[in-house]
Amino acid sequence: MILALKRIFNKIVDWFCISAIVLMLLITFYQVVARYIFSNPSSWSEEVARYISVWAIFLGAAIAFRSRAHLGVDYFVTLFSKRIQTVIGVVTNIVLLATLVFIFKQGIEITLFVKNQLSPAMRISMAIPYAAIPTGVLLMFIELVWDFFIRESIEAREA
Repeated sequence: MILALKRIFNKIVDWFCISAIVLMLLITFYQVVARYIFSNPSSWSEEVARYISVWAIFLGAAIAFRSRAHLGVDYFVTLFSKRIQTVIGVVTNIVLLATLVFIFKQGIEITLFVKNQLSPAMRISMAIPYAAIPTGVLLMFIELVWDFFIRESIEAREA
């Protein structure tokens, strides 16, 4: 049951990230065509592409957490015994969880701080692009907790 929910959650995050990247590509293409072919650049397209890019980056970072695709230097860790490697992994995850909580808190604060500020071209609340920070960090936190606590307990039960 929980694995099925996690798969659905993963597909939703993947779909939003892929959609954001495709939309950003289409808007950027439109901007280039409008500017260089019709000599009539739009005022909103560059801004929208930038904000979608920020969202795609934070969603992609959460996907990278899920697939363990973030850069890491594990050369020195592999020199230790399995027991020490486990301890290093636990300490690393605790530090990472604390860092994500800190960034999430700061992301919420800055999002609330800029909620009344309007974007230059589209005149939308700047809370919309800034909300990518706490949203992406929350998704990273979920992926880290899943990997650190839930996945391992499910694998232990199945073994």
